[in-house]
Amino acid sequence: MNLFGLVDAARFDACQPKEQRVRSLSPQCGTVIVLGCGGRAFWQQYASRCGNPTCSDAAQRQFARRGVRGVAAVLRAAEAPIRVVESGCGRRLSLARLAEAAGFGIVSPVSGFLLHPEFGPWVSLHAALLFDGQPFGLIPDASITDRFHPCCTCARPCVSNGPVAAGDAKPVSGPCPAHGDASCGSRSFCPIGAEHRDHPGEAVHCQGAPAAGRWRGIDLSRLFARFLRR
Repeated sequence: MNLFGLVDAARFDACQPKEQRVRSLSPQCGTVIVLGCGGRAFWQQYASRCGNPTCSDAAQRQFARRGVRGVAAVLRAAEAPIRVVESGCGRRLSLARLAEAAGFGIVSPVSGFLLHPEFGPWVSLHAALLFDGQPFGLIPDASITDRFHPCCTCARPCVSNGPVAAGDAKPVSGPCPAHGDASCGSRSFCPIGAEHRDHPGEAVHCQGAPAAGRWRGIDLSRLFARFLRR
């Protein structure tokens, strides 16, 4: 996993809807570690260790799970009390929003995918590790949302060429409607990080349900959070 970041739980929760806050899962949580992969690093490790890799989603999830649990085991051996929230666990905690707070990139206001400055949407989010208190001390704000705005000047080919057109009058929720999973075709049209896209037969990049809570390109959760702060 080549993406790693720290998030201050209190600062994160201050701008999230109540049901999506870290402390709704772990009331004593003060620090979050976010684990993920950008580019083809995950597939290369998976292929080299498995010998005869397949594109089985279950096999890849199991491989990622072993990595996450290995990290957790090391931390627990150092007597760090943690709770592991893995991708696809069904919780309402947004790994994409946590990754945004950890400085991995921004959640696109157009597609809903997490966009990394180098890897673009070719990012996998594997887990969040919730720590009681602040075992690493104060966590600085790592967010890059104040200076990274790739969608503002983009022609938005992910919308015009993807499975969901800008004029659709239906909210998008859950996995990509064209594929039935998270390997959404819209991702392939994003101009950022195109050189890092999956090769044929890989399809390893999963961000969960990227567009949940969106309507015609509007991120409703962010809109509501802004309204509540006012």
